[in-house]
Amino acid sequence: MDCADVVSYLAGIRGKAWLCGQEVPEDGRTPTPTQLLSLAVPPAIVGANVLAGDDDNRGHDPLVQALLSKHAVAGGIVCLCWHPPNFFGTSQQIGTAWVADQSAPKPDLTCLLTGKDTARIRYRRAVGRLIAYIRMLPAWAPVIIRPWHEAGGRHFWWGADATDPARSEAGVKQLWLDTVARVRTACPNVLTAWSGAMTWYNPMLYGYPGADSVDLVGASLYSSTVDFAHDNDYTALLSAGQPALLFEFGSASDAAAGWDARKLQAAMNTRYSRLVGVVAWQDNNSWLRMSNSATVLLGARVLSRLKLPVGYSDDERTQ
Repeated sequence: MDCADVVSYLAGIRGKAWLCGQEVPEDGRTPTPTQLLSLAVPPAIVGANVLAGDDDNRGHDPLVQALLSKHAVAGGIVCLCWHPPNFFGTSQQIGTAWVADQSAPKPDLTCLLTGKDTARIRYRRAVGRLIAYIRMLPAWAPVIIRPWHEAGGRHFWWGADATDPARSEAGVKQLWLDTVARVRTACPNVLTAWSGAMTWYNPMLYGYPGADSVDLVGASLYSSTVDFAHDNDYTALLSAGQPALLFEFGSASDAAAGWDARKLQAAMNTRYSRLVGVVAWQDNNSWLRMSNSATVLLGARVLSRLKLPVGYSDDERTQ
């Protein structure tokens, strides 16, 4: 499927079917590229995390990029997440994306958009690494990027500032727009995704930058009962108007293996029938570690890569 066709295709399957997806870790955790082959069907979406910090170990990247490229050539969709390190801190590795004290004040994100200080330089360098990562994939393949995800939560340094949530929301909107503008200019095969957090602190659409710049919307959902934090979260997500997915799903952030995937299937067939995709997260939240995943993945409403319209020309496939 060409990049230009993805959004209309997803809009067309709302209420009828949904794409199964699987996130692949940026290191050697589950599922590895080899383990991915043991799924009942190849996922329609394969996701990966782009490491962008100065101190990050990107040694595993070639293996993951090779997997993503092979998946794209076979007709699949790629989805890239981004966990930038705290550009305002000292260490520049992925672990600093999470904050230790969620009640402490956070930096003004708009500082990353102007000037020549260290944080802005790091930001621009990290965007360059995201662009370079995308350029390692086939130029004709659809690649979803979801930068600055879960901004409504307080757990990331770019997330909601408990002391001034209005300022942090305005800042992350500007930052999101700046990032996607830079990436889109360099990589025309990119689709942009805005992705919300569990709404413990802020409404679902906190940080949503507006329909003009967003191709897809989504959220992270970690719940053993497949419930959003509030009853209106699902309808709020749909109200944005774009096709909506669960870009991260798991029974819990620290899930135990063996959670029954049929609970997710039941929710997608009834309560969340207008969502168009689910990307299972890593480790025990992966399709490999859920029980009855084969039953779900082979379900009538589930679209694997094998059921996607391919639509690439031979010339495109050889570029």
